[in-house]
Amino acid sequence: MKIASREKIMTEMKTVEVNFMEFVRFTAIGGFITATTLLVNLNFKGFSFIFKEKTRTYWWLFLTLTVIPLLLFLYIFTLIFGKLRLGF
Repeated sequence: MKIASREKIMTEMKTVEVNFMEFVRFTAIGGFITATTLLVNLNFKGFSFIFKEKTRTYWWLFLTLTVIPLLLFLYIFTLIFGKLRLGF
């Protein structure tokens, strides 16, 4: 009797862990989308303030300064959640 109940508890714990990790993962994705929007907006305002009339000439610099931090964040996100098997 103890073995059956212990196995049942262990299976339920795995389900809770998977559900919690899915919640954390999707919350992180939502946070990433929000942070991306804010970062691009703040970068553009700061970029426009610094370069004023030459903003349109240095569009490639703005793109680089915006994309590199986002790619680094995605890389870290992949390292954290990439090795977890969430049952998909």
